[in-house]
Amino acid sequence: MALETVKNRLVRQPPYLQILVAEDEKSVQQVLKITLEYEGHHVIIVEKGEEVFYTLESETIDLLILDSDLPNISSIDICYYLMNDLLWQSLPSIMLTEDQTIEDKLKGLHEGLDYYITKPFTTDELLTCLHKVYEYYRCTREVGPLARLPGNIAVEREISRRIVQQHKFSVLYCDINHFKSYDDTYGFIHGDAVIRSTARILLSCTDYHKDFVGYISEDNFVIVTSPDRATSICESVIEKFDILIPKLYDESHRIAGFVVTQDREGVLHKFPLISIAIGGVSNEWKELTSVREVSTIGIEMKRFAKQKGKGKSAYAFDRRRNLIREDITSYLNKIAFEDVGGTSYIFKKSHQRRIAKVLQMIKSELLVLQNKGNIELLSIGCGNGIIEKQIMDLGIKVWGVDSSSKALIEAQKKGIEVSVADVTEGLPYDTNRFDMIFAGEIIEHIIDTQKFLLEVKRVLKPGGTLILTTPNMGRLIDRIRFLFGKAPKHASPLNILHVRPFTFDSLKTALEDTGFTVTKIASNVMAYDFTLIFNFKSTWLSNLFPTLGKNLIVKAFSSHDPFRKLKTV
Repeated sequence: MALETVKNRLVRQPPYLQILVAEDEKSVQQVLKITLEYEGHHVIIVEKGEEVFYTLESETIDLLILDSDLPNISSIDICYYLMNDLLWQSLPSIMLTEDQTIEDKLKGLHEGLDYYITKPFTTDELLTCLHKVYEYYRCTREVGPLARLPGNIAVEREISRRIVQQHKFSVLYCDINHFKSYDDTYGFIHGDAVIRSTARILLSCTDYHKDFVGYISEDNFVIVTSPDRATSICESVIEKFDILIPKLYDESHRIAGFVVTQDREGVLHKFPLISIAIGGVSNEWKELTSVREVSTIGIEMKRFAKQKGKGKSAYAFDRRRNLIREDITSYLNKIAFEDVGGTSYIFKKSHQRRIAKVLQMIKSELLVLQNKGNIELLSIGCGNGIIEKQIMDLGIKVWGVDSSSKALIEAQKKGIEVSVADVTEGLPYDTNRFDMIFAGEIIEHIIDTQKFLLEVKRVLKPGGTLILTTPNMGRLIDRIRFLFGKAPKHASPLNILHVRPFTFDSLKTALEDTGFTVTKIASNVMAYDFTLIFNFKSTWLSNLFPTLGKNLIVKAFSSHDPFRKLKTV
């Protein structure tokens, strides 16, 4: 579906223009209107010079055609006003003229006019001139004036084109580290030299016929290439960058290895010499269906490259796979059920504590829902049904949904009614069906969190309870790792299982954005690899600081419920 949307979007971007014609001669108006509309363009006609300005304010105009002899305001004056207006100085314009002198034509060109057509003219002459003038301006707008590389519009078009072609591609997001400190120290002229030098380096490391190089912001570039060339391009860019760029520093700074300048708060700091961080994303590992998805992952990987480099040039690639794809489903089933339903996984103490906290939350909900009669619970990603069996023992009717047929067999042995479905594509149940939903260790595997939570909300009764658990990227040990410039262990992009890691704040925001209200937060244990060092008891620490624990256990509800007394945390 998403790929089809991209295709439709590209199809709906032909070079059909909205053209403003300023011409007071009716016969010429008719010729222009018929000719241009036959080519698919939309034509707006005005007869007086002042009407040009009124129309430009009220309509989106791509190109202006004006007669050389308009009443009230001359065409040369109109061009002069437009050239000196920042909003309109890039509007392409063509003048229709009869017997103007060379001096008159030169004056018009000097005032910002792009092209003259002499009356009478042929339709071929008109259309050829129109398309050449507009194409020149389109290319000019898409090229960044500093780096002289294609800009944001061209970058988006190139990535969209490769998505539609369904060929394997890689996108490299290149960011100049500490560029602001260099710019503040040496001034914008030298800063511009760094940008131009970086552009030349990127072009020298790529193949014009195979690769695309773009400039998207102050110190950010993009390379679109093939997966087999991506790594060698990164290594070549870093090698050349680290040789050439230090030469743009004074010798004293080059020897010291840093510059001293103010940060954004005005405090003096030592800043390392500029380096380059490259974040790579490719559809070799997962299907990519939109420019936004490519950009989000690329920027994320660029941050990891910065952490990996610790102030020096480095690159990092996203190696995560889509868990919703068939090519990895069998792998997940294997690691989840190779041990008769993964029972060894469930016997870890940390997971036992997580189950205990979940059951405790469900028991508290039973007290709230006891006046509602039969209570139905859906477990998303129920696996072998070990947790669900304990929920059933509380007197609750339990339904399960999982992507694995092995899960169905193991869970059915325990008396659980299980449906096999890809939960990322939807839940096979009626709207407002369940009183409670339990999603244990599932949300971190799903790319489109919002779509998943909205589907959960759909099958949940108004006021129904959602209990979910997920690994905590904000746990104490990961916060300590961040202080030392290291990535979180279980939430690293190199972990193919966890594609959407959460902290409590980001999880709470995701829930609230889809209509849930969080009422309780808990955790199973404080991160054991921290507590073992200091020999602390992890259970009481996780009770005191649940947002720092190893796993988040969150209870939320979908809307107002008269049976419930709210206490939002």
